[in-house]
Amino acid sequence: MREHYGLDRLIEYGTEPIPDAILVVNPAWRKLDSQIRSKAGKRHRLAAHFGALVLSEDPTESQVQGFQQRKGNLQEEIQVLDLEIESIKQTAQEYRASRSP
Repeated sequence: MREHYGLDRLIEYGTEPIPDAILVVNPAWRKLDSQIRSKAGKRHRLAAHFGALVLSEDPTESQVQGFQQRKGNLQEEIQVLDLEIESIKQTAQEYRASRSP
């Protein structure tokens, strides 16, 4: 038994009580939750940037076109992130439903 379990390598031979119920987060669920939080944070930053974009008081035609292009690109990125977040949430919900007793 000493060979298999390395009892001689233990610092002490004492025991500790182990709590009966230890809650452990499933690694797959943690990964999905992390992805949701990451994408939601990125979406929040893009939405803040989208709202902060303003046009000068007397814009030229090229400035207006550039402004509209930037706003359009940001809005498209936000919509893509919304779809990704919704997809991950759906996956997490399906995962939770398949794991519940």
